[in-house]
Formats: sequence, structure tokens, C-alpha cells
Amino acid sequence: MIEFGDRERVILKSLPSELSHSLRQAAEDELVGVEVRIAEPSDKDTILGAADKIRGHGELYLMITSTDPNATYAVAKGLTENGVDLSKIILNIPEPGPAKGLKEEFGCLIALTVTHPFPNAEALSKSGIDAIVMPYTLIKPRVVKEAHAREIAVIAATVNDVSAAVRVISAGADALISEKPNILRQARKFGFA
Repeated sequence: MIEFGDRERVILKSLPSELSHSLRQAAEDELVGVEVRIAEPSDKDTILGAADKIRGHGELYLMITSTDPNATYAVAKGLTENGVDLSKIILNIPEPGPAKGLKEEFGCLIALTVTHPFPNAEALSKSGIDAIVMPYTLIKPRVVKEAHAREIAVIAATVNDVSAAVRVISAGADALISEKPNILRQARKFGFA
């Protein structure tokens, strides 16, 4: 299972054009990582252009989200060619099919975007999935327990509300994706520790 350690369990949501800034901010705020969504083929060039920054923040996870498997593959291949260690790269893919192949070729972690309220954790584990990314409204303690039993991390997306952050972390989610880097610190002010 993905280990986020002692850092704030927030994955900062970023635009490709803001990736360098987001990596720096995540490191300063002791977050666990940055999520960047590839929406257009040219977005991969921005990520590859930030390869030195990614390499320099090896303690952070970088989650690359895309609905285009070819773009995901191109980014992973480009990062490898630029000398980036992909052990801290999470490729967030829309279907589990290519998971094992991507893991074997690049040594990266694989997340799957899930919109079903009760994903089949056993099948996902057999597919090579390391984490599931779910809308925060679907995260329930039962889902987290079943995922954890199969060594699958649970990441809540996109949490910008303090009460939602408290709910998903209380349900056992391993991390959350947010546009607000200090959301967990805000939650602690309301009694969540």
C-alpha cells in the first residue's frame, strides 16, 4: 500500500502550467504530493519540462491523472527518459487493464479513478492497482476497510470543504486531493486531530 508517512495527507490539485509552483508549495507545506491532470496532449510537455523539479522533490508523490492512456504512457516514458525515478509517480488511470503493464515497464504506482460506491477491491488488487481515487461523497468506512485488506490506498477527490475532510479522514481515507493545501490544518482547528 502507498505509504504517505508523517506528512499532511493532502495531494495538492494543480494545473499543468502551475506544476513547478505546486511542487514547491507542497514541499513547503509538508503535503504528500501534487495531482496534475493531463487534459490535452501538449500538457505532457509541461510535465516533462518540470522533470528537474520533480526529480528535486523526490519525497513528494506526483499523481498524473488522464483519461487518455496514450498520454499517460507518453508522460511516464518521457519522465523515465529524463532520469526521473518513477517510484514516487502515481499514474491515475480510468481503467484497470493497463495497470500491470505500466507497473512492470516503469516501476510506478497505479491509481484507478472509481465512481462506483462499492468497488471490487479483490479484483482491483489482482489487476495491480495500488490506490483508488474516489469522489469524497462515496468514501465509507466499509469501502476503506475492504481496500486496505487488499493493500489498496484510498484517496478522496476533490475535498475543498473542512467538514468533508474530517469525514473522509475519519472514515479511514489515506489522503485527499484538494485545491486548499491547509485544509487538514483548518480541520484540526475544529477538533479533528
